[in-house]
Amino acid sequence: TGLNSFIPRTGFILGGEYLVRPDLYTQRTLKASLEYTWKVKKTTEHSLRAIRIQSIDPSNTTPKFDSILADDISLQASFEKQLVLGSQYQFFYNNTFKEKKRFTYSAKFNVGTSGNIYSMLSRPEVDTPGAVKLFNLPVSQFVRLEADLRGYFRLSPKLILANRMITGTAFAYGNSSIA
Repeated sequence: TGLNSFIPRTGFILGGEYLVRPDLYTQRTLKASLEYTWKVKKTTEHSLRAIRIQSIDPSNTTPKFDSILADDISLQASFEKQLVLGSQYQFFYNNTFKEKKRFTYSAKFNVGTSGNIYSMLSRPEVDTPGAVKLFNLPVSQFVRLEADLRGYFRLSPKLILANRMITGTAFAYGNSSIA
């Protein structure tokens, strides 16, 4: 909340994750994105990830985990090798810094897509799920909407009642059958 609070920021984000669940699976994830964040005022922030790339590579699944996947097609789809290539926009409102107010809140809204940039550039001629590939990985195609709402009601100077609601939905299209 100093003088630099409203200066737009550009970020290049690289990351990786290696998750080992010995009795279930191993999963390697690589992530990269180009992010631009700016504040309009003290309460309001926007963030645009113009390019977001994520490679998901599960391996070493056990028979126990395979039986769990067999019963849940959505979970099975989330544990397939895939490439998420898209963009994301986030709007964040926060007035919780206003200590004199009895009720404060924050609201975060996300819209994320995958496969839209790749589809515009490559114009694939197939409509079979999983058929469109890049680097031999299926390119996921979806639109995802999310909301995270938090409310804080000050009951006394040292006691605050906090509430939270998270909701979202996703729509698969093109190369994906499940989001």
